[in-house]
Amino acid sequence: MIRKGPMAHPPVSGTAIQAYTERSGGDAPRALGAAALAALLATVAATWLALSQPAQQVVNAAAVMALMETANGAAGGGNADATATAPEPFDLKASGLRLVGEGTLRLGLFASARRYVYENADGKRVVLLGARAWFAKDEPQWSARRIGAMRLIEWTANGTRWVLAGDVRTRGLMRAADAATLPADDGGRGNGMEEAGKDGTWTSVTN
Repeated sequence: MIRKGPMAHPPVSGTAIQAYTERSGGDAPRALGAAALAALLATVAATWLALSQPAQQVVNAAAVMALMETANGAAGGGNADATATAPEPFDLKASGLRLVGEGTLRLGLFASARRYVYENADGKRVVLLGARAWFAKDEPQWSARRIGAMRLIEWTANGTRWVLAGDVRTRGLMRAADAATLPADDGGRGNGMEEAGKDGTWTSVTN
């Protein structure tokens, strides 16, 4: 026989209700907290990566300042040490340049650049800066611009932005740019030819 009417339920204690609530809703706040933490860490990492990679203009300005300092005969200066103990990033001896100093330049709170100072047989100094550029597009063929009596030669390869700075009359400067950017099987032998651009820059057309 089926009895109609309200069904009777046994009394439910407050402890049981609280336990059910914790089981059903306790995971949601934890999941949201984990997601928020992951988003925060991703933001911090992206910010650090951006701040630790100086822009091309910043590296160029640092190269100019470093070259002006070395023109007075100092292998280092300012916030850079003057030791020459680290391995050279490129072999520029065939270009007539020898390494006389290297160190680190601070370009900001998180950004820095490796600095290498070279000297030719005439005693003229050339500065090479290398800064992080993990997400920059590779541009292994150098391009150059002239600022007064200085020439800045730029290229980007393997996550590093390079700038070679020297006086336009410095012997070995253009050969050094070719030696640093040509494939190893070319032996660093370039013809040093340049092609003028509409924006006042020069680009290597070495084959």
